[in-house]
Amino acid sequence: MSSDRRTLLRRTALGITAVLAGCLDRNGPSDGDEDGNVDSDDKRPTVESSDTLSLASNISRPWWDDGNEVGHAVLIDGDERQRAAFEWLDPSEPQRERVGTFLSGIDYATERALLVESVGPNACYDRLEIDSIRVEDGTLRADATVSKPDASMGCAEVITFSSAVARIAFEGTPPDTATVEVTNGWEETTTVRADIDDPIP
Repeated sequence: MSSDRRTLLRRTALGITAVLAGCLDRNGPSDGDEDGNVDSDDKRPTVESSDTLSLASNISRPWWDDGNEVGHAVLIDGDERQRAAFEWLDPSEPQRERVGTFLSGIDYATERALLVESVGPNACYDRLEIDSIRVEDGTLRADATVSKPDASMGCAEVITFSSAVARIAFEGTPPDTATVEVTNGWEETTTVRADIDDPIP
């Protein structure tokens, strides 16, 4: 075989190898983005732990209720927003101190607080419970329900607002949005959404 033919065959083989390598690079599985960053499940936030605190009920209509609302939620990601979210609590009441103790030392780099409020038909619908706290598709999700009172109890016929706050620790970056399925005292359910940029009057 002539040297010219061997040189031609070698160049052809190298060209085919380069084309195949390019195809594999374009179409094969990737472990990261164009900058080499790995997008793994380890980066997706999950709930590490959670705790809730029920707050005392009141009969004063809150700013968020126009008479038809089922509930409201506030997602808290910092100290300033925390102060604004609980501004309605009377400083002279032990309840404000209870909230302060409950959220004491919270690290908003790894945690979030979630305030949920709802309403019931009489004074015995005075407790809101938050449960099923989880992360789905990068959004914090939870269920909140106004507890039914004992049917044998005598209850003052007055519209009553109840609330609770959850403290949630995460593995990974905490979510900045929340979706809560709220069920009020009339057993009406609606989806309430909250964002860390939502205004707090």
